Amino acid sequence: MEPIPVYARVLGTFLGIVAVPMLVFGVLAGTSSVLATTAQVHRTATYDVGDAPLLRLDVQHGDVDVEAGADGRIVVDYEHSASSITRAAAGWAVNQARVSISHEANDVSVQETSSLNPIVPLNRS
Repeated sequence: MEPIPVYARVLGTFLGIVAVPMLVFGVLAGTSSVLATTAQVHRTATYDVGDAPLLRLDVQHGDVDVEAGADGRIVVDYEHSASSITRAAAGWAVNQARVSISHEANDVSVQETSSLNPIVPLNRS
């Protein structure tokens, strides 16, 4: 039997050193995603406006969908959620996103502010 070449030993050792941390990271990521708890906030508000309504949006995170609705009315329907491994952390994270709405005549302004810790994953829809 021939001895194993040195390059094969070096390559095998390198691949083993790289594979073990990747495996550990994959197991930890999979476990944390299975154990994640999600908190969610959903609110709807309706505002009467005139013939020429103006909607101002200041949203830092997530998507905005604008749909045609009834004449003379703007409906603000927002939802955001956050996930963590505990209910308390998920609830804290979802409450860090603040949505303030102001209404004056034909003008409706929606502003979102957030003071989130970047470690907490956040999903808004």
